[in-house]
Amino acid sequence: MFDLIDYLAMFTSSFVVVFLLGLQSKHVHKSKYFAAAMTSVGISIAQFVFVKYAVNGNILVLIVSAIGGAIGIALSIYVHDHHIEKLYQKNMRTHRIDSFLTASNFDKKEWRNSLNLKQSKTNND
Repeated sequence: MFDLIDYLAMFTSSFVVVFLLGLQSKHVHKSKYFAAAMTSVGISIAQFVFVKYAVNGNILVLIVSAIGGAIGIALSIYVHDHHIEKLYQKNMRTHRIDSFLTASNFDKKEWRNSLNLKQSKTNND
């Protein structure tokens, strides 16, 4: 039914899906819009391969898939925290979309003052 190459494809696709989902979570948390969008493309491709093999799977496919996912999430956290995060800390030039859309571009105190002014105007009206 399944050959070794099928199990390898299942392991790899599960690993890649979960690895990219872990990176996606970190990118979203850090408001890295461009990186999150590019990661989504990879997730879609890996999920396509995963579903192709998972549909006809057996218990061994489930086990291989679970092992791939467990290794994928652990490696995702390690890679982000030890490699990608270091690049961000070195003031890596962010993509224009990322730098424009991040909330860190707004001075929080100025933002709060702006909201307070708007509220006081509506209260006075």
